[in-house]
Amino acid sequence: MGERRLDIEGFHSWAMGNLVENRNRGIFAEWLVGQALGIISEGDVRLEWDSYDLSYGTTRVEVKASGFCQTWYQVQPSKPIFNIAPRRWCWDAKTGEMVEHVPPERCADVYVLCLHETKCATDEGVSEHPRYIGHSNGSAEQIHATTENVGDPTYWKFWVVSKHALDDEFGA
Repeated sequence: MGERRLDIEGFHSWAMGNLVENRNRGIFAEWLVGQALGIISEGDVRLEWDSYDLSYGTTRVEVKASGFCQTWYQVQPSKPIFNIAPRRWCWDAKTGEMVEHVPPERCADVYVLCLHETKCATDEGVSEHPRYIGHSNGSAEQIHATTENVGDPTYWKFWVVSKHALDDEFGA
């Protein structure tokens, strides 16, 4: 029996191919922000579970993604949510240790909130599930949430907020 090589590219497609799925959309948003900041080099690999997502010089960046559409049938679009709460425990990937914060604190210096804007229709199944994107003039355009439009920055809105602004506005 001959040697069989695994298709790693096939694995990537199988595991991450649906960018509409929440986890994949969030990881894609991290990559998109990293690309916009010019801080992801060829060959870099994402670090899972660190206390923040990206480093921009000495600035710690946390990327939060949300969207109106899900991969399951929806009666109405989801309400976008960004978890920006202070944390008591943060894992430091450099040291491999959990760091306790008393009182809890936000572990990043800057938060980038990323919203995939397509909005779901409410009357069709997932496979033919139309999405809508609103325009500033009040009109709406029917589109479908797909990996292609998740991958298109024109379907996203971004807000950059400092830790200090979040602390001042929301506290703990």
